[in-house]
Amino acid sequence: AIKALQLIAANARNIEVVAIPTLYPSGSAKQLIKVLTNLEVPSGKLPTDIGVQCFNVATAASAYRAIQFGEPLVSRIVTITGEVGRAQNVEVLIGTPVSVLLKHAAVLPQSQQTIMGGPMMGIRLPNNEVSVVKATNCVIAASDKLFPNPPPIMPCIRCTRCVEVCPADLQPQDLYWFAKSKNLEKAEKFSLFDCIECGACSYVCPSNIPLVQFYRFAKSELRAMSRDKQNSEIARERHEFHELRLEREKQEKADKLAAREKAAAAAKVAAASSAPAETELTPEQIAKLAEMEARRLSASATSDTPKE
Repeated sequence: AIKALQLIAANARNIEVVAIPTLYPSGSAKQLIKVLTNLEVPSGKLPTDIGVQCFNVATAASAYRAIQFGEPLVSRIVTITGEVGRAQNVEVLIGTPVSVLLKHAAVLPQSQQTIMGGPMMGIRLPNNEVSVVKATNCVIAASDKLFPNPPPIMPCIRCTRCVEVCPADLQPQDLYWFAKSKNLEKAEKFSLFDCIECGACSYVCPSNIPLVQFYRFAKSELRAMSRDKQNSEIARERHEFHELRLEREKQEKADKLAAREKAAAAAKVAAASSAPAETELTPEQIAKLAEMEARRLSASATSDTPKE
């Protein structure tokens, strides 16, 4: 297959087919970049941060068909294997139940469990009605023969075998202790999210500790904590904005009341200043009024005198 690809790409521009050693998990993006370019993606960074973009074959093909023909991503290639009569690769519409795939591949009676994903990184499905998603690349009809029950879990003996096989250069045994004790912040500081969940540490552990399960648990808890923190921050900002709006409305009401009172006071002053002033009498008018008052009093006295 590699020779066929190299022959096809011989006359292509900017394309080179490179064969790499078959060493799990060299197909992971960061490990593949290291093998092909000798560039290492820093902790907490993405391949694009160092100028590299990594696509698997299915993604590259889907991107080509979307750009060239305008086709949306509605299907993907899925490998059906395990306890089936016809193991095969099929193009499956996204949303198809896994039970349809197993029936198509003639699942055998000895299959008791279904795994979505590979034998190392796959997840056991609760039932076969789970739908195919964009990330589904393999469906395994599992049995006790293919996947025997794991031996009893024993205490960690600090043998560091997990450290030796970790492709991300982590300290799996320390991450295990942090996850087990729910010291999640410490686990995050020890680059928990750099773990690609390849399962190599669990595979070599002599104590049969399901290390990857602990890492997945810790990651999910940290993501939940991050969401809660983000939601709390949003709620706090909303509360502060609400309080600010109430304070602004209160101030606006006070300003309007003060403006009305000021306008009323100004109107009162204007009305008082426009009222006619009291007319002052001249001396002649005062004398005339005094004379009229005297005659009135004289007439009143005359009318009160008894006649003989």
